[in-house]
Amino acid sequence: MKRYPFLFVLVLCLFGYKVQAQEVVSSFTPEPQAFAIELGQVFQTVEGADKKLADAFYQEFLVFWGQGGLNELQQQQIYTVMNNFLKLRLQPWPDYALYLDALMKFSNTPDYQKNFDAWHQCIIPLMDIRYQKQLITFLERSKLLFTQGVLYESASVKWTVNSPVFIMECVDGKNYIDFKKVTLTGYSQGDSTRIENTSGRYSVSENKWEGDKGLFTWERTQLSRDKVYAELSNYIIDLKGTQFKADSVLFYNKNFFNYPIIGVLTEKVLAEVKAETATYPRFDSYLQYHEIIGLFPDIDYNGGFSMQGSRVIGSGTSKQEAYLNVWRHDSLLMHITSRVFSIREDRLVSEKASVAIYYADDSIYHPGLNVRYLHNEREFSFIRDVINSNQPPFYNTYHKVDMYCEGIFWKMDEQKMELKQTMGLSKEGEAFFESRDYFSELRYHRLQGADEVHPLIRIRDYSNKIYSREFTVEELARGIKMSPPQVKSLVGQLTQYGFLSYNSEKELITLHDRLFDNIQAKAGRKDYDIIRIRSVAPVNAYVNLASFDLELKGVEKIPLSEARNVVIYPHQQQLMMTKNRDMYFHGKIESGLFDFYGKEFFFEYDPFKINLVNTDSMTFYVESRERNERGEYPLVKVRTVLEAINGDLLVDNPRNKSGNLPYPR
Repeated sequence: MKRYPFLFVLVLCLFGYKVQAQEVVSSFTPEPQAFAIELGQVFQTVEGADKKLADAFYQEFLVFWGQGGLNELQQQQIYTVMNNFLKLRLQPWPDYALYLDALMKFSNTPDYQKNFDAWHQCIIPLMDIRYQKQLITFLERSKLLFTQGVLYESASVKWTVNSPVFIMECVDGKNYIDFKKVTLTGYSQGDSTRIENTSGRYSVSENKWEGDKGLFTWERTQLSRDKVYAELSNYIIDLKGTQFKADSVLFYNKNFFNYPIIGVLTEKVLAEVKAETATYPRFDSYLQYHEIIGLFPDIDYNGGFSMQGSRVIGSGTSKQEAYLNVWRHDSLLMHITSRVFSIREDRLVSEKASVAIYYADDSIYHPGLNVRYLHNEREFSFIRDVINSNQPPFYNTYHKVDMYCEGIFWKMDEQKMELKQTMGLSKEGEAFFESRDYFSELRYHRLQGADEVHPLIRIRDYSNKIYSREFTVEELARGIKMSPPQVKSLVGQLTQYGFLSYNSEKELITLHDRLFDNIQAKAGRKDYDIIRIRSVAPVNAYVNLASFDLELKGVEKIPLSEARNVVIYPHQQQLMMTKNRDMYFHGKIESGLFDFYGKEFFFEYDPFKINLVNTDSMTFYVESRERNERGEYPLVKVRTVLEAINGDLLVDNPRNKSGNLPYPR
């Protein structure tokens, strides 16, 4: 019971402290000198740690008030605001001080007199206990605008203008601020973005900026402001974030062209992004087709155009892919198509690009390569995804071989392309050059596995049924009664051997002649060959762009006929392949019981013979007259050597390259 009187006195004391300012002044006198005195009395109610701050602020305000920079109407507006503060029971510190400090900072802006009424018109509607929080926020933001040019600030974002010149307007209690020819800057997480020389209207209540014109550069991605920039028209920014979009901008990238293109600018400020890896700002052209002659020397580009950070993105569509034309001596050498090209000043990169290297009416082609061009070295690389075992080979129509190598590399100032593996732990890479008419009984059976009907036959039958070599995964799955995932697995397996092509984006399958030829070869209705050349070397082959000859390296031997036991052993493991699998080489030819040694041997594929132009010698084997330990008569080499032999060595009948038919030799 004894605690109640003490508690009652304590409550009265606290209550007395809270209403002390209102008890000292119930209403401010609308006269300058009296107002100043009464304001001083109010600030005397501030106690504790804030008292010194309040006293110092009051002295500062007296100087401002005594300067006579306010007319009577403006003074009346101030009296009205302060009396409303009394009614709202706001505190002298910090609430009164916040308004008066903002007022003093306001007076330092160039158009203070023009904007005074509008600013107060926006304060008056907030003089309601329901909007007390909004009132304080408005005053805090006003002060930041007047002192630092801050339009909006939160824990994660800040937007500023670089000029104190503005015109305020209050419409239906909403505050609008108009700016002309300013730099608008957004800050977030250690990065920033800006629009220069722009005008706009800032809606304070909506935190929205409606911009008109302006210059936007790519400097934060370390691109020259004089070469890469956009000229804006109308745009809108929600200042609560650091991303915006501007339509109908005129974009310039003078590294590639000297005229503007129209499109959309998208900006987003992200934390801890390096200039070289930044994906913003972005520009996307409205047009889906642009032609850039001389994107790099001897390289032209056609397709869509966009920017992502410092990268130019050349893009296509499902109907029309973007493409590069690469020229050599004013003739088209390469045609490269892709959905996306990533382009920088010093390089060009694309994934899953189709590449055709032309020579007259023939080409080396691949439907899905990783392409890279390094401008300083003027070097192209075309890499098969060897990690993906379902990658098809390079299709070579000139030599009529499928080339299973990791990549093709070419320095544009050199006459030869290199076929080799990428630099790795091994100095030597393995590659295979397989004849277009190659057939392997072992491979054929491996593909069948445990299936009752060979998958090649099932696919062929479906193709014949619909009279088309092109269809989707879904269509084939229904046709051969397999699930789509099973079909995709099968298609991947067949792709690596060149039986078909597969467009994974469209899920479209295209059958090749090899599929039908293998079925015919297995049935004995079509001839085939066994030419599959293995190369193990640092560089597996060179393509001479002047002649398109294929210089093969690291080739130990080339079987031409198993039935006739004809094998080539090239001297120094190298040979030259010309059109249609014809081959020029030095070295040794093993043909049944005969071995030929010499230079300038020329294998002609169609007649299936070897022209012995310059044979140094020939040795041969005969059956021994004595049995060996197993009771057999082994073959022994005749010591007599025949020299200076010229002529043609017929490997087999040209229509019997497989050796399956009993043609006499």
